[in-house]
Amino acid sequence: MTVLLILRCTERLQRKLGIWPAGNAPASTTVLGDWYGNIFNTRSVRLVMFVSDRSRLSVLVAGRDFGTLAPRFQLAVVEVLKGLGIPRMAIENEQQSMRDVAFGSTRSRSVLATMSDYFKNLRWSLEVKPHFTLAEYALDLSETPVGPLNYATPGDLTRKLFSSAK
Repeated sequence: MTVLLILRCTERLQRKLGIWPAGNAPASTTVLGDWYGNIFNTRSVRLVMFVSDRSRLSVLVAGRDFGTLAPRFQLAVVEVLKGLGIPRMAIENEQQSMRDVAFGSTRSRSVLATMSDYFKNLRWSLEVKPHFTLAEYALDLSETPVGPLNYATPGDLTRKLFSSAK
């Protein structure tokens, strides 16, 4: 079985990337599943937020150099997983699984709604915690209870997914 990471991008992000996914992409075979991506703008910053469909973990990357977005996303995932205390071998396995990337269109309104909630939280955090790194903002969001996931936090769900993937 081929291991594959699917980045499901909003139309706005697809335009920035210059991609137009054909048909339905298959589901990711990584522990964290498909990742949904969208652009987030404020007066001072442009970011791209990605959210895992399985755990609702988010990662953030700078909204520039869109040609290098996929590798920067992969590095951001590793940094956030380290921050969550995921074991090194599990991170290396996920990193290996994320090597081959395909793009698809969004298909879950629930994930997009979670992302919208995260944008609101992030807008506030950028104002009151301007010294945070992008990984720190993502780790902060990982403690946000998510309604569609029975109010579990993305950090806890991510740890659980990795512990059961052994």
